[in-house]
Amino acid sequence: MKDKELFYRSVYYKAMCDAISFKSGIYPRTFNECNQLAVSFRQEGCIISGHTLARFLGILPYRKLYPATLDILANYIGYLSFSDYIQAKDLYIDQQLSSENELFSSGPFSLTALEIAIKTTNKKDISDLLMSVNMDHDDKTELIQLLGSLVRNSTNKNELLEILISTENGRRLFFESYVDEDDPNSYFSNALQRFYYQNIQTPNNQLFYFTFLISNAIYHNKNIPVELKEFERLISEIDEKNLHFHELSRLIETQLLLYFIQGKLTDNQLYLLVERVEEWSNKFNNHELCWLIARPLKALAFAGVINKVLAHKNFSERVLDCYYNSKMNSMAEMIIQFIVHAHYKSMNEKLLLFPPLKLQSNRHNNENNARIVLESSVSALYAESKVYDILVRNLKSFTKSTGNTWVLNLIQ
Repeated sequence: MKDKELFYRSVYYKAMCDAISFKSGIYPRTFNECNQLAVSFRQEGCIISGHTLARFLGILPYRKLYPATLDILANYIGYLSFSDYIQAKDLYIDQQLSSENELFSSGPFSLTALEIAIKTTNKKDISDLLMSVNMDHDDKTELIQLLGSLVRNSTNKNELLEILISTENGRRLFFESYVDEDDPNSYFSNALQRFYYQNIQTPNNQLFYFTFLISNAIYHNKNIPVELKEFERLISEIDEKNLHFHELSRLIETQLLLYFIQGKLTDNQLYLLVERVEEWSNKFNNHELCWLIARPLKALAFAGVINKVLAHKNFSERVLDCYYNSKMNSMAEMIIQFIVHAHYKSMNEKLLLFPPLKLQSNRHNNENNARIVLESSVSALYAESKVYDILVRNLKSFTKSTGNTWVLNLIQ
């Protein structure tokens, strides 16, 4: 995103313009009024030209402002610097009930209205608010997490799920974006089968349906609840070049798991994965590559053959690249952190490993079980005596109930 778009489409720009006009009593619409505003700045000891103010306010063509100029603008409205203004504004924005970020076309306070509508299971209001969501908006995370949390904790799950699947935005936000990996009491798996599959048409949506249910069943050592012939037919018709990185990583993970349980996982298939990761490393950013590596590695740890791929020098280097460039903001980065510490700490004492980190974001309540497992597992690698015993003892039971037993193959 260009600098102009990044700042001038943000709430920070509008708030700063409003604050400047409120303090000066001048609401510039012409260049002469910008010159008057510059006088007001000088009276406060802030030296800035009318031309610069006109560019900032959009009266003259935009030109990138220097950091020092932004500091002057912030000084005028009472802040030590522009960064000080942004930090203060961040806190204020986070605390506001009314967001002006254009996520809902229905207007301010829509997120709060959606929450109470869901609490009362008001179908019309929920549908109207969801259909007003701008699905092209950059940040829908708060909305997605709210939807997921409310559905999870609802005593009317089925009724809510029917409402969500009845609108395109509801389907995309909950079923395809929230994706409840924890799946308490199998409610999400059941919802995919009962509501989701009948309301999708695209191969990509079908792929998500099959890969989630197949991999979830295998990790839990349960019967696969879908027809594998249908899945095989689907993947024979899909062009992988058209897949999102999440879809591609789920596909590879699921195929590896199926090969394993069918006794068909060969060294040649492992080598193909090594080659593909090398190819992906030139096409995807670190966040995307972490997912493309983490899900298949998880499957191979489950199968007990992860050391075979990590023995390949190029593959190992790609894994370490992901690790060193991670910010620990996703579950994929947590998976890679654990695997790196479990595999390399005893094999290469000269290799620099960072102290294990916690997940740095609290926006993952759909993967809380995996977070607990991964943080406990990497801790177990370094814990001693009584603490180690407590971690491992509880991991054995918790991973079995949550479908995360793959970590035990790397701890033991």
